[in-house]
Amino acid sequence: MNLKKCSVKKFGVLCPIITLIIFLSFIPNSLPSIKRNYFNTPLSEEKELINLLLNKRKDSDNLKKIKNLSFRMSGASVPILIKAMKSNKFPDKNRWAATFILGKIMGKKSVPLLIKYLEHPNFILRLASLKTLLQLKERNLKGNLKKVLRDKSLLVRIQALENIKRLKLKKYSNDVWKMLFEKKNYHNLKNKKFVRGRIIRKVVRVLGDLNFKRALGPFLKLIQKDHYQDLFFDIDYSLQKLSGKKSPDGSEKLKRFFWKKYMKKLSM
Repeated sequence: MNLKKCSVKKFGVLCPIITLIIFLSFIPNSLPSIKRNYFNTPLSEEKELINLLLNKRKDSDNLKKIKNLSFRMSGASVPILIKAMKSNKFPDKNRWAATFILGKIMGKKSVPLLIKYLEHPNFILRLASLKTLLQLKERNLKGNLKKVLRDKSLLVRIQALENIKRLKLKKYSNDVWKMLFEKKNYHNLKNKKFVRGRIIRKVVRVLGDLNFKRALGPFLKLIQKDHYQDLFFDIDYSLQKLSGKKSPDGSEKLKRFFWKKYMKKLSM
């Protein structure tokens, strides 16, 4: 009888210990799956974002993942995005994406960094910064916009004109006007003749959008000359903006006659 009571007591003590041993033996095997299924730690997200940004394959799905993960991480993604912008270990397409996403997440707080990147050696980052600044409707670039109008990259110069046009930055009108006379905006052919680059068409139109009245007289004269035939419709567009008059629909001859008549009224 005493032996029975002793056995029951011992079992009562051992039972919780045995249960605990069984439970602990189960944990090592199940813990990874528990973590994987129920936790997405900040560290794992950071590693995932870095790996996505390092991916060199041309994959639109990868860019979508970068965007979605960055927005999910919000402010925590900012140091990683800046790291991608700074390092040439990351492919250009992802550095481009990082710049836009940074602007979306940080908003106006990203402006000082983006302005700084207008002087970056890589034109991709200069271009992405300009586009992002336009997206943020930033008008005060602390004199840097004047510099990028003379950028080595044609694409950057064209984007600078787009920023000026869309944000109606009339204070740069004179700088835009000067672009008509700069050699880098013309193609230098072997016979040493300069051919107008496509950016000149953009310059002519932006001057009209900015209502740069100084261009009215010269444009009224240029539209009459066959030498500027390639710019005819661009000059016509600007003249309509500058004069407030609409040229008639129809042939170029009809339009030329209209502007000649208008020029006489102005006594030019």
